[in-house]
Amino acid sequence: MILIVVISIIFILNIVWIIFRNGSKQTVIIPGMSASDPELGNLGDIGQAGSLHQYLTKLHHQFAPIVSFYWGKRYVVSIASPETFHETRRLFDRPVPLFASFQPLIGVNSIQYANGDVGRYRRKNHYDAALSPMMLRGHFFDIFQRVLREKLISWQSDEGKPIALHAEMLSMAIRSITGAAFGSSILFDDEQHIEQAYNTCWHEMEMRIQGQPMDSKREEEFNKARSYFFEKAKEIVAERRQRSGDDDKCFIDYLLADEEHVISEEHICDEIITMFVGGFHTTGNLLTWILYYLAKDQNIQQRLLDELVQTYDT
Repeated sequence: MILIVVISIIFILNIVWIIFRNGSKQTVIIPGMSASDPELGNLGDIGQAGSLHQYLTKLHHQFAPIVSFYWGKRYVVSIASPETFHETRRLFDRPVPLFASFQPLIGVNSIQYANGDVGRYRRKNHYDAALSPMMLRGHFFDIFQRVLREKLISWQSDEGKPIALHAEMLSMAIRSITGAAFGSSILFDDEQHIEQAYNTCWHEMEMRIQGQPMDSKREEEFNKARSYFFEKAKEIVAERRQRSGDDDKCFIDYLLADEEHVISEEHICDEIITMFVGGFHTTGNLLTWILYYLAKDQNIQQRLLDELVQTYDT
């Protein structure tokens, strides 16, 4: 199951913590920060740190693998411990106010806001079905290999020229995700526009989280960037409706086939945007840093090569 937690790498925090678990009246004391502002909580501190990820990295280093802070007036907990994360794996519902600031981007119909029986149904029948280990090992892996081979040909044709690593990794992520999840190539060769629109939307989300008042210029830029994503999502839906059944079943096909629970085309578009913006940037950044650090250490390169040869020769 993909954690679409739309939003930054660590918004995958499962930030929800239950103070009174299973009806217990014993208060759980978790180390962490007091609210810096009665209304914004620690949101200002997050902004000063540079990002949520940077703030939590500092917090966990200062306190413990489990820390608390305030998202506005709401008391939340960040988990950076695999053991504790395992203990909370059965928690499903997510407090909508924690992610309300991102609704203008990912839409009211996003899986991010689906709780209870409806949310469980949608995650099981749309996301888990499309992103099962079997699908990832087969369908997605084949697409990723095809995208990589195309990129290798392009890089080899420019032999001697430096590779714009970050741009190329974002391009690979965009092509892999749109091919695997949507069965589409509509976004190919539009990577620069996608990156610009994403940065505009994400910057606006951060400004709103920090309580910055909206102005007309920012609102216009955000609406234009969000409209770009929505129009591309509609193009993907129209294309897939025509091609459905022609190739491997992918994520969008589960949405198109479920007329009972997927109530409108806008619903499908919100899910496409959720899946896309929650995946391409984190994947592209991850690939960028992996290759950057590999390039800096020849010993690690050799160890990786040896492991790959051993794995594929057996």
